[in-house]
Amino acid sequence: MRAAEREYLALRGIDHPGIATPVDFVEHDLGPAVVFRWALTLRLAAEFQGFARDLHNLTANIYVSRLAGARTASLEPLRLLFTSGRALDRGNAHPGALGADFARFGLTLWPTLEATNLRASSWNTALGQLNAARNAVAHDNPGEIADLVRRGCPPTLASVERWRSSLDELAETLDDVLATFIEATLGPPRPW
Repeated sequence: MRAAEREYLALRGIDHPGIATPVDFVEHDLGPAVVFRWALTLRLAAEFQGFARDLHNLTANIYVSRLAGARTASLEPLRLLFTSGRALDRGNAHPGALGADFARFGLTLWPTLEATNLRASSWNTALGQLNAARNAVAHDNPGEIADLVRRGCPPTLASVERWRSSLDELAETLDDVLATFIEATLGPPRPW
């Protein structure tokens, strides 16, 4: 039995907020690996940040192509106005970062999401909890992890599944809200 498998078997039954609990043992091209619940917290936060950044880039590209028209020389400077110094490039995809970055297009993000779907405020809360958990895990802060446990949102598999469900709904609605906003602001056609 290899060390990674022994580690998985030894830790899998332990449920303590100060100990990372493994959720799986996998064989990988690089060798065996133990997958910890806290790693899923980091992964989910990173995946959502990537989605948000990609959606922002896509929106910027559409704005630039429609605003610049045939004047191709002005494309890059105009694109940089929308993307340079974004919060999504400097830190987590927390609710304030999303709001600030999409405001560059004139969109008041969270009020628009809340007007579109009654669950938007719960998505805002879930995203804030995920980022707090991500930061506590990434910066190895046991005090913050204990605080998350006390607040009912520990970095556990159950929390990650709840956050993922909320972020799936947020992503779907955000995608639709952006497409509607672009069409309303720049005119048809709907971009996607």
